[in-house]
Amino acid sequence: MEITGHTTKNLFNEHVSKLLDDMQASYDNETISSHIEEFQSRVDRLDTTYPENERLGQLRYKLYEAQAYIHYFRNDNERALDFIDEAIKIRGGTFSGAETLKDSILKNDLNAQNNAELIYQQPIEGWLSWLIASLGLGTLYNIYHSFTGWGNLSGITPAVNAAYPNIRNLIIAEQLAPILAAVLGITTIVLILQRKHLARTIGITFTLGVLIWQAADYSIATSMFANNTAALNYINSSESSNAHFAFFSIVWLLYLIFSKRVKATLVS
Repeated sequence: MEITGHTTKNLFNEHVSKLLDDMQASYDNETISSHIEEFQSRVDRLDTTYPENERLGQLRYKLYEAQAYIHYFRNDNERALDFIDEAIKIRGGTFSGAETLKDSILKNDLNAQNNAELIYQQPIEGWLSWLIASLGLGTLYNIYHSFTGWGNLSGITPAVNAAYPNIRNLIIAEQLAPILAAVLGITTIVLILQRKHLARTIGITFTLGVLIWQAADYSIATSMFANNTAALNYINSSESSNAHFAFFSIVWLLYLIFSKRVKATLVS
């Protein structure tokens, strides 16, 4: 016994129409976000149950329409347009649902563009402006610290090198780290001024890296000079004077992670 093409179309139309109605109801009730995965599973099942064949013909456009809506609800306008265009192609012409969806996407894009332009026109202020100032001062300090520290290499005598074989590598690392910090600081400032989302990621990486580097540098140095009381006292004194860097790094790290202003300002 074989299912007729007419029956296949009726079943498909019934299922896909029910899916579209449920999606519309969920959207109207503002519960669409919690049902997107369910609707996606239903689309996938329909696609498997009714594979592309001549029996469905133009009616299959409804499945592409449903997939377009799902991408739209996921805020993926580009893919939504791809699927609704494919639905129009399969149907052989446009239809009201397609035009409505395209109009909605166009309005959303215009609104997003207008909001972004408004944000770009607004000056960066508050804590975010202080972060830029802090990064600027930190960058200047790191550049100064890096260029003035290379002279320490000349103080490594053969006796010192024999007693502490890795001291040269440590000093070099302590001069390269500020250079990297300066690069990351400048990069973060530029990205913030450009309102780039990436500024938050780079900033978090930067501040977290400062904390990790300070802990690692202190651990390596104290381990290397474990039997040298004078050196340990100098290291502890230096770490105490640099403790404010760790404090500010923690403050800015938490700010970048949790601040709503940061997320609202970095829009591109």
